[in-house]
Amino acid sequence: MTAWAFYPEYWNFYHKVTFDGPNKLILVNDGVIALDVQIDLYSDWKEWALGYDGIIPAKYLEAMRSVGGDPLPGGRVVGATYFLTNGWRIKPWSGTYRLSVAGNLYTEEGDSPYLAADGLLNNIFVESVVSTLVESTGVGTSEEIAEAVWGTDLEPYESQDDTAGQDVKDIKRNTGLIPATL
Repeated sequence: MTAWAFYPEYWNFYHKVTFDGPNKLILVNDGVIALDVQIDLYSDWKEWALGYDGIIPAKYLEAMRSVGGDPLPGGRVVGATYFLTNGWRIKPWSGTYRLSVAGNLYTEEGDSPYLAADGLLNNIFVESVVSTLVESTGVGTSEEIAEAVWGTDLEPYESQDDTAGQDVKDIKRNTGLIPATL
């Protein structure tokens, strides 16, 4: 049981979001215009899940998971990426403002992590500030890709117009017309 069990009204003073377990919502508290995914969402969710105010939030489905953080040579670490799970979503407060969210945040379902704010007169721009992690396409190393490109027989593609294969075919045919190649 955390300190919040005895002082739940102070949660909003020290946290930028409030967790609504029954509705699977992460509510951005009024006036908050910047969130750090690691600190304000993931770490605070783990703290909230420990329980407060006689509520044991762990009975609700997991809200988030993360990947990354593994050590790399030179004292570096792999950048972290966070996923909202089990249908949890972030709901901004009503108003007109820019909400800056720092960190790599996705949903497991592949849709937006954000819901519309309540009310009719909202103009909220959510700005995602993500890291420049390199994403793998799963096709191999640069050497393997180069070998696959240069080692591919273009004959099957030569019948197609406006392709690299057509360009290679045209070059091959045209170089035969150049006297220096004789």
